Amino acid sequence: MFGFARSKLARRIGLPWRGWLPGWRKIFIHIGTHKTGTTSLQNFLHEQRDLLVSSGILYPEVDAGFIAHHQVAWELRRDSRCYPPEGHIENLFRQIRQSTVQHILISSEDFEYLSQYPKTIGDFVARLRRTEVEPIFVAFLRQGDSYLASLALELGKHGMSQPLGWFQEEVAIHNRILVKEDWYFEFDQARFAKQWSAATGCSLILIDYDRCLATEGTIPTFLRLIGATSDLIARSRNAHWLNASPRTAK
Repeated sequence: MFGFARSKLARRIGLPWRGWLPGWRKIFIHIGTHKTGTTSLQNFLHEQRDLLVSSGILYPEVDAGFIAHHQVAWELRRDSRCYPPEGHIENLFRQIRQSTVQHILISSEDFEYLSQYPKTIGDFVARLRRTEVEPIFVAFLRQGDSYLASLALELGKHGMSQPLGWFQEEVAIHNRILVKEDWYFEFDQARFAKQWSAATGCSLILIDYDRCLATEGTIPTFLRLIGATSDLIARSRNAHWLNASPRTAK
């Protein structure tokens, strides 16, 4: 298993792309993973879009009824939940072109599944670079039985009827969960890092979810990483926690 140094909450894998030039903007692509406080983080980002812009960070607008960029992730994978089936990626690039801020941030835990579509994510990265924007992928990683139990409960909400024992056996044999053809949840963190690095050729920042809970929390940690202001970080400490696991989180 990929591990974190005891003194570090985050670790960066890979170097910036060699074609990157000074003056290029950065886009942080938060890819989850699932059950690591994503809904709470996305809700805060969505509510604080104006303050983020004043911090020099664009959180692009999303469709009505959404707080994150799931439609972009779904369009990339041709997910049946994407409605309308096209146009979300074009809307994202339109907002990127119209904005002058130096940092852009998009978020969806369903980006996690794109490790199974290396050409698709590679083409998306290439298009971003043609607009002189360099992607940096960011993921929270969670370990232990609490993660597996929380994931099993969440998948139950999506029609998965397998008992917890089935999930435990899948992880014991394959070190991953694969359901609904391409809903892929990696439990081998070294393999996760290798797959993403190979597919994207981009820097990947991995954050230790469990250590975040023991320190300042996931939202302040994430905001500090992307360069948000101290006022915004302080405000995030009072953010509402949504869709929480049975385990207490902050």
